[in-house]
Amino acid sequence: MASREIGEQKTLARRCESPINGQHKRNSRPAIIFVASQTDVFLGIASLVSVLKQRGHAVDVMPLEYSALSQRISRAAGPVLLGISLSIRYVPQALALLKKLKKRHRFISILGGAQPSAAPEIIEEDGVDAVCLGEGEGAIVELAEALAENRSYERVQNLWVKTESGTICKNRVRPPIADLDGLPFPDRELWAKSPFFNPNPMPMMASRGCMFACRYCQQSYYNNVLYAEYPTRVRRRSVENVIQEIKEYRQRVRLRYVRFEDSVFISSLEWTKEFCQAYQKHIGLPFACNIRPELLTRDCATWLARAGCRWISMGIETAHPRLREKILGRRMTTEQIISAARIIRSSGMRLRATNIIGMQREGLDRDRQTLLLNQRCGVELAQAFPLSILPATDLARCNKKRSVRRPFFQRLRVRNLRALFGIAVEWPALEPLLRVAVLLPLTFLYDIIWLLWEVYCQNVRLWPITPGDVERKCVRFMRRCTEWRGIR
Repeated sequence: MASREIGEQKTLARRCESPINGQHKRNSRPAIIFVASQTDVFLGIASLVSVLKQRGHAVDVMPLEYSALSQRISRAAGPVLLGISLSIRYVPQALALLKKLKKRHRFISILGGAQPSAAPEIIEEDGVDAVCLGEGEGAIVELAEALAENRSYERVQNLWVKTESGTICKNRVRPPIADLDGLPFPDRELWAKSPFFNPNPMPMMASRGCMFACRYCQQSYYNNVLYAEYPTRVRRRSVENVIQEIKEYRQRVRLRYVRFEDSVFISSLEWTKEFCQAYQKHIGLPFACNIRPELLTRDCATWLARAGCRWISMGIETAHPRLREKILGRRMTTEQIISAARIIRSSGMRLRATNIIGMQREGLDRDRQTLLLNQRCGVELAQAFPLSILPATDLARCNKKRSVRRPFFQRLRVRNLRALFGIAVEWPALEPLLRVAVLLPLTFLYDIIWLLWEVYCQNVRLWPITPGDVERKCVRFMRRCTEWRGIR
């Protein structure tokens, strides 16, 4: 009992020294912790880590696990800043974790990413102290400096801040970063320390923003609301800057391929041509990128193929013109999709396509047409997902009064079709069986089939693995399955 009382007294003492109460020593650097996957580098957080390190701050990246985070916070001598970048999928787990941690520790929590940027009202939840809207490099540095100097951070631009009285300070959003070359390269070293880390493929971003604003995509919120007063939608790094980052990373790891995660890699044909020439000369590794069908020309495909592009990802989404243009806001024709697929394959590259299913309640017929279009395009990795209406998008604003809850059998059909879609595209002979298969309560079996198919495509077709990679990939897979499952 005595040891328990001593432990409680120590915990209470740590709380009293909290930066919230303004009792930490002046100019004491905060302990900055980001919650992120340990298996894959998340470029948004990696960029924040780099700008913080540039200013002399110590940063950790840890998984979403209560015990590990609790121990790390307990060891901190000064203020603690805990940052979580959120997609809509992980909101419940993150909020539950923060509530549990707040019962034992004092720290500043800040949420960022797509979900908090579009729905900053999440700051009203217990355990959330601040929310970052849009790009966070400038805001996170100002916040860290304010904590280090024991100053108020309630007026930091891009932040919504909850005060001790419970009121919310809603600060304006600063302009998007125009000079991306001025940013330090994303810091991948914290991930490289993990035994679950694999440097291949190397995730890269050569630009920020998107010239399009599909109604279901978060980018429509950025273009039309958050950054509406700034006309430049796409900001690109110089070719030299991109090549230099790859060169530096290549010196530290055994790099075999690169994955560009830009929304539309070929949004500027002039930049694409210059990049392909430089990449072929100085790097020469296989890479993958994302395109829009209506932007791809035969010359552009030739540049990409010569530079080493092995895979191209393209959004087909749906075969129905009205759904594609009116509902999704993707103003392209079916002929443009088919033409782009033909150009990709004739240039010697492989095609991965994303699709949206379950948008209408007419049954399987509309989704079957999308499946047939994928077959016609010769897609080698077809992925299908139900439509997710993200907050603050154009589609969300139009569907505020509509219920998105589907009947049980429709939900079953959509989930099963998601798992079997790629298999049916690969083997057209199986397509007639889908009408019955998607209605069977075999979702668990279908998910296993889908997982095996994805693993095969990603690790044999997309990026061929060596025998030495197999064990590491199995360990990484098991880690990923448990990493975000909940609070432990």
